[in-house]
Amino acid sequence: IKLECDLQRDEAAAARASEWWLRQALEIVLDNAQTAMRDQPDARIAISSRRNGNTAEIRVRDWGPGIPECRRADLLTRPIKKAEDEEGLGVGLLLAQLYVTAYNGFIKVESPGPEGATILIALPLSESGQTTQ
Repeated sequence: IKLECDLQRDEAAAARASEWWLRQALEIVLDNAQTAMRDQPDARIAISSRRNGNTAEIRVRDWGPGIPECRRADLLTRPIKKAEDEEGLGVGLLLAQLYVTAYNGFIKVESPGPEGATILIALPLSESGQTTQ
C-alpha cells in the first residue's frame, strides 16, 4: 500500500489529548483503511493534518470500495454487524470516537461514497499549547 502524507505542522499549536489515546484512534482508522484497500491493485492511503482555526484536523483517506450504504448510519453510533467471514468485531470506530471525544474532539465520516472513504479526526487546540500524557 502506498502511503501519501501531507502533514502541516504548527509548532505553536497543540491539542490537549493523550498521545497514547490519539495514537490508538489513528491506528484504528488506518487499520480500517488498510483492510478496505486489501484487494486493490493500486492501493493507497493518504494522511493529512492541518490547523483549522482552533482545531487540529487529521484526515485519513482510502480509495477502497467505500462504506456500504447499509452500514453508514450505524458507523459512529453502534457496533457494526459483520458476516462470519469478515475481520474485526465492528467496534473499532466506536472505540476511536470514545478516545477522541474524551478530549472534546470528534470523528466524522466525510466521504463514505463508493470510491473510498475519508475519516476526519478533529481535536480542539489547547490554549496553553500543552499536551496531556
